[in-house]
Amino acid sequence: MVDYGPHWDAARTEELERSDYTCQGCGREHDPKTLKDETGIGLHVHHKAKFRLFDTAEDAHRPENLIALCSRCHGRVESGKLPDSRPDVRDDVSMR
Repeated sequence: MVDYGPHWDAARTEELERSDYTCQGCGREHDPKTLKDETGIGLHVHHKAKFRLFDTAEDAHRPENLIALCSRCHGRVESGKLPDSRPDVRDDVSMR
């Protein structure tokens, strides 16, 4: 597991709140306490540009480099099946 540094929890929480606990890929809403949707799918925060490419954790954790994605969409992004760098990424997939 990657150590994202001491400020990761705060950056992660900010992104989850900014996204209103909603997957930015498919639009699934998640419970703010459990980070699960009604079917049990979890909500993650993804680095658009890989964490390891940055000189500092603070740069990697800038809001424009983070996106909230459910575990399904996160897997699709990691496999290259879903783009993650545009705000309109939801328009590219129909997973509901």
